[in-house]
Amino acid sequence: MQDTFNLGWKIASVVKGLSPKKILDTYQSERMPVARRLLAFDREIYGAISEKAATSSQHALTSTLKRENSAASGLAVEYEPNVLVSNHSCSSTWGREKLKAGMRFPNLPIVNHSDGHIGLVHKLLNHSGRWSLIIFGGDSLAAELSKPPFEIRGASSDAFGAVRPYIIHCARTQALSIHSFPKIFTPFDETMGFDYTRVFAECHSKDGKIKARYQELVMSQTGCMMLVRPDHHIGFIGQLGDVDQLKLFISHIWVDTCPIV
Repeated sequence: MQDTFNLGWKIASVVKGLSPKKILDTYQSERMPVARRLLAFDREIYGAISEKAATSSQHALTSTLKRENSAASGLAVEYEPNVLVSNHSCSSTWGREKLKAGMRFPNLPIVNHSDGHIGLVHKLLNHSGRWSLIIFGGDSLAAELSKPPFEIRGASSDAFGAVRPYIIHCARTQALSIHSFPKIFTPFDETMGFDYTRVFAECHSKDGKIKARYQELVMSQTGCMMLVRPDHHIGFIGQLGDVDQLKLFISHIWVDTCPIV
């Protein structure tokens, strides 16, 4: 399933003329190490189950399952830098659990800024073939948000391969009007009106555990931005001001400028 998820959008991007053929080479470089790891995992499981010494085999089985459980499901798979995974490093202070380009974007709970509905980040990402530019806006609207990297608009109206921007902030929703955010996050359509599905706040729980997850994963005060691929893996990660680095990364993976939708 993950092999298909990795390859399908790449083939479609090339067939549609949106991306160069070289992105297809990343299928083998990204998925072959995963296949080798899974085969090694199967051998370890078989060896542990077939062991006659009950105590040692149980220890081996428990250890193997604990180590490989998330990897086997695809949640802990991390791709090495390539044309679709930036090697740009962010010098700012991150949380204890550092997110890096190549990792799968965590499925964090979020709150819609407008209606207070609680959902999960991966629900935003389930647009076939679409990239997501997720801005973690910190505890306020940073100055950089008035000039984010949205000059990369294109003339194409094809939603496949386009980028949809979202912002997730950690300020109190009552303290900020939805229309105080840059218009790219609240686009207006003559028929449908304003789009209120792109501005979110971090989800708070009574015990504080969920908020702690945000602080572990991202910069809670200064913010950051992440370009997430259609297969939910992070392609680029950087500070809000790393616009030039993001545009350079984008220039290698799209034939033309990519539309923001």
